[in-house]
Amino acid sequence: EIKGIQGAFLAMNVLLYVSVLAPVFWHMWLYSGTGNSNFYYALTLAYNFALALLVLEPLLCIIRKDKRARRAARARDRES
Repeated sequence: EIKGIQGAFLAMNVLLYVSVLAPVFWHMWLYSGTGNSNFYYALTLAYNFALALLVLEPLLCIIRKDKRARRAARARDRES
């Protein structure tokens, strides 16, 4: 179910921003000497966070769906 995935919009936006900012920060850090390596490191953390969110959200959605199905099955068993 796509409606159960809540963080996909956030993850896609983070990936978009990182894709735009990573080359800029890399250029500032290595070529012009005005950047700091911590900015580039923070971008890699944000990138990994977004990828983890994209992997974990569907898995959590499946777990929630299975949990609801088990509860519904238990409720049906109690009624009969």
